[in-house]
Amino acid sequence: MPEQEGVTVSEQGGVKPTKAADIYSYGCIMLQLFSRKLPYSWLKLAMSVSAARVGGIEPFPARQIENVEDSSKQYSLRCISNDPVDRPDVSGIVEFLDEQSVKVEE
Repeated sequence: MPEQEGVTVSEQGGVKPTKAADIYSYGCIMLQLFSRKLPYSWLKLAMSVSAARVGGIEPFPARQIENVEDSSKQYSLRCISNDPVDRPDVSGIVEFLDEQSVKVEE
C-alpha cells in the first residue's frame, strides 16, 4: 500500500513507520481539508477501498479538489505519491509552507 511504502520492520518484529509514511499521512490530511472529503469518498465498500489502495488508485482525484491554489494542491498530491522517493521531505514541506505564508502576507 502506498502509505506503507518506506515502512521498515524493526528488529522486534513490529512495523516501524518512516518519515516517508508520515509525509503520506500529512498529504492525506491536507487533501482531506482541501476537498472536504474522506479518502476514496466515492467508494462505499471497504473491499473496494482496499482494492483501490492495492491498485495504486489515488485517494483524492485532483478533480475533486476545487477552490485551492494549484501549487498547494499539486504539492499535497506529491506528498501522497505512490513512490516514497517522489515525496518531499520535512524540510521541503516547511520551505513550501513558508513560501505560502509570504504570499498570504503580501
